[in-house]
Amino acid sequence: MCGTGDSPVEVACVVKRFVFRLETVRRLRKQAEDAQKRVVAEHTRRLTREQQRIQRLRAGLDAQRRAARADHGVALLDLASFRCRYFYMARLDREVMESRQRAGKMSRALDQERKKLGELSARRKVIDRLRDKQWMRHRIAVRRAEQAEDDENATQKYIRERTSFAGVRA
Repeated sequence: MCGTGDSPVEVACVVKRFVFRLETVRRLRKQAEDAQKRVVAEHTRRLTREQQRIQRLRAGLDAQRRAARADHGVALLDLASFRCRYFYMARLDREVMESRQRAGKMSRALDQERKKLGELSARRKVIDRLRDKQWMRHRIAVRRAEQAEDDENATQKYIRERTSFAGVRA
């Protein structure tokens, strides 16, 4: 018996070692999938940064609104500071809206990249399934060859014993 047949790298005694002819294609598809994973990760990082920016802008806007409400009780209003605060809050509000739009675009782009990743992954899995099927066929062929070899050895041993027993009897 040459081995257990549990590994595709194992070499059988009678049957040639397992060679998957589409290994290069599988490797290329795996590389493309890995590259797409990096693209998805980069899009995810950008979207996360943009969402954090939106949170910071909202926090600043909320702080300005609270400060404006607190200033309502003041008897004397400074028109210049009121205008500055109003324009600053308007700018923050505009930045929040622009960031939301950018985040929406980024989210759609991320969805498209994830879809591409799914397609690439499916293409690689097809090759992997084919490789697994061929590996199973190879293992069956190895086991058959080993069984045939064991059967042949047992037959030869039986014949030797029978002839040696017949020679002793005569």
